[in-house]
Amino acid sequence: MIVQRDVVRFEKGSVLQKEMLESLYNYPRVICESFYSNYSDGILYGLECIEEDEQRHRITAGALKYKGNIYISSESVVLEEMSDYQNLTDSQMYYLCFKERQVESTYSRDVYNLDLSFEIAPNDNMFCYKYLKYQLNRISILDNVEICGLYSVAEPDSFGIPVTIIKNEIMPVLLKKDNKHPLDFIIMNSVYEHKALSYDFVNMYLSETDNELNTEFNDLINNRSPKRVREFVNAFKKSAEKLKMSSTVIMSSNEPLQSNKKEERSHGRML
Repeated sequence: MIVQRDVVRFEKGSVLQKEMLESLYNYPRVICESFYSNYSDGILYGLECIEEDEQRHRITAGALKYKGNIYISSESVVLEEMSDYQNLTDSQMYYLCFKERQVESTYSRDVYNLDLSFEIAPNDNMFCYKYLKYQLNRISILDNVEICGLYSVAEPDSFGIPVTIIKNEIMPVLLKKDNKHPLDFIIMNSVYEHKALSYDFVNMYLSETDNELNTEFNDLINNRSPKRVREFVNAFKKSAEKLKMSSTVIMSSNEPLQSNKKEERSHGRML
């Protein structure tokens, strides 16, 4: 087996060594970390919540970046089948979080694990994922809107607006517009590529319509309230409705010239 910089391949008759197997074991993670090295913390892909019925919610497989490390979940998780589900208290708000587990070492590679858990008061060692309410023996996802700040974007100092919000809340508005603004096409392209929009972009979009959002960046992240998220999304939607491509009218210079020629002819006749 030969491990190259951009490809891993086996050669017939080569003798496998421990070092070769470790290199092969580390290869996918190195590629993944390299690809997302400039991304901010947040969900890289997947980890969507699907309500299969009123009594069953599933978190799909996916990956997230948290404190610079990448965590990959290869299997989906049913919330009602989690070990601490039976301990939930009625009429209580919960954060669904990924909680850091103790680092394990396998050969020369560190393996980082995250456990999904229900938390009333999350701390810095938890990646908050959903805002839930447990009532009448069932879970409900409040307002059906993910908390802004969850999704990773290619700007390390920013945070992402989930693709589902853009697709369900903003795209219908954009598709109805006849005179779309150039920024609208960037939003539409992000949906097609399934990439989150950064806060910096949305803030610029809002400023184009003089729509100043009263929710500061840190307040939006720390508050994690569905009400505040809805306020943010509504402001974005109003700006999407207002922002249009301005048309520039170019006056033709032919008509004034023609009128001048007529005046010259009339003056010539009079002379």
